[in-house]
Amino acid sequence: MNDKITVIYNTCDKYEPLWKGFFTLFKKYWSGFSGDIVLNTEEKSFAFEGLSIIRPVAKNTDCSWSQRILNSLDTVNTPYVIMILDDFYFKSEVDTAVIERCVTRMDSDKNIMMFSFAPQPEPNKPDPDSDIFERRGRFATYRVNAQINLWRVSYLKKILRSYENPWQFELSGSFRSSLYGGKMYSLKKGAPLVFDYDGGFLIIRGQLNHEVADFFAQNEGLDMDLPFEPFDAQARAEGMSHGRNKRMICYAKDMIVSLFRK
Repeated sequence: MNDKITVIYNTCDKYEPLWKGFFTLFKKYWSGFSGDIVLNTEEKSFAFEGLSIIRPVAKNTDCSWSQRILNSLDTVNTPYVIMILDDFYFKSEVDTAVIERCVTRMDSDKNIMMFSFAPQPEPNKPDPDSDIFERRGRFATYRVNAQINLWRVSYLKKILRSYENPWQFELSGSFRSSLYGGKMYSLKKGAPLVFDYDGGFLIIRGQLNHEVADFFAQNEGLDMDLPFEPFDAQARAEGMSHGRNKRMICYAKDMIVSLFRK
């Protein structure tokens, strides 16, 4: 598996305080991974004993989230990548046997483009070849998403647009994927976890979720006194409700335009 997969750790320089905790848990809970880990950030570098952390050549530090992923993919020499966001701290052992089975299936079926290691919204279909995965509907919500996924590199490059942020990648990328086709799978609800993590709730819109942070401080002994403002759930809910219709109109326009832009 280590010669088939590269891990891309998607982050940014201002989130450097997260890196030590992440890689401490990465090494603890995925100790058998010896492949390359691409540090996808603007300019900073980072090293952790026992891990092969590399960073792409900084072609242009002032670029979009998606362009930096494309830059990172230029350094990848494996057919598949696993993309992980910076606050996806692991909580237990990674199930490497499941990852290996996914790689084997992708090797044998070139039309499989992605396995998502988190349950995803309906509509999905049963997977006759697995009791823990289901096949994503062609027009399923968040068919493309930023959870921990195993991607075929060629398809990920096709889905990405150089100007998009993470939310545009998920929304417009899902629309493009529905047109491009390809088989995509996600973990069933209630299935044993391959990656045990909180789904991106440690840092929410740049704010530290102390409920999640306290778990890692108490159970893993990590220093979670991080330089982020505390998460305010009420303020976020109010901000999300304000201007919702306007945002949806903009998203719909972006989806159509993305078919004609690179």
